[in-house]
Amino acid sequence: MIERLAFCFSELKKLSEESLTRQPEEVFDILCKLGEGSYGSVFKAVHKESGQVLAIKQVPVDTDLQEIIKEISIMQQCDSPYVVKYYGSYFKNTDLWVSIFFL
Repeated sequence: MIERLAFCFSELKKLSEESLTRQPEEVFDILCKLGEGSYGSVFKAVHKESGQVLAIKQVPVDTDLQEIIKEISIMQQCDSPYVVKYYGSYFKNTDLWVSIFFL
């Protein structure tokens, strides 16, 4: 199972610089809400250009933004099958959209 997960992670790529400059609705199709936690909601989404399924974590900017920035910083630096893969972030109105690997 771990080898299979490692293989899945290696196939996925980060979002392009061009994708990161566009509005998130132009880049992703939101499919459904997966859940809600203390920092916001998580949605299942599809990257329109590649067809890759991923998760979008929407975090209100008025929450503990420092904690979210720390989490993103850690995810950016990690390249491990044991850590959720980070693809990129967007600010949209009062929310931070964090795109991550969908398992």
